[in-house]
Amino acid sequence: MTDNPPATPRPVPAAPPREQAGPRGRAPQPGRGRPREPRLVTWPHVIVLAGVLGGLLWVWLSQTHVKGGMLVIAFSLLAAGGARLILTDERAGLLASRRRGIDVAAFAILGAGLLVSALLLKNPS
Repeated sequence: MTDNPPATPRPVPAAPPREQAGPRGRAPQPGRGRPREPRLVTWPHVIVLAGVLGGLLWVWLSQTHVKGGMLVIAFSLLAAGGARLILTDERAGLLASRRRGIDVAAFAILGAGLLVSALLLKNPS
């Protein structure tokens, strides 16, 4: 028998840090920049913006139907408040600029104010 000294444990090299998973569960690729947001995130903002622009266009093209255009804009702003209330911060996209309560209150106040103004507006004769 040979007299071998006891084996000393070798130091194990540290594993490289794991990268954080992106929104789709994949780690970002090096050199690929920031991971893109899913396209679904922009839809609430696009729908509200289309409603507001449609209402403005309606008011601009037919000045005799100002009340209808104002109602479209008011309901678009109220829909934005409802979407901000229901959707998470990540899903709200560009509708989320502050805390949820402040965003909902701002959209609700603007929409309700415009709605009341449109309902009180007299039709031109």
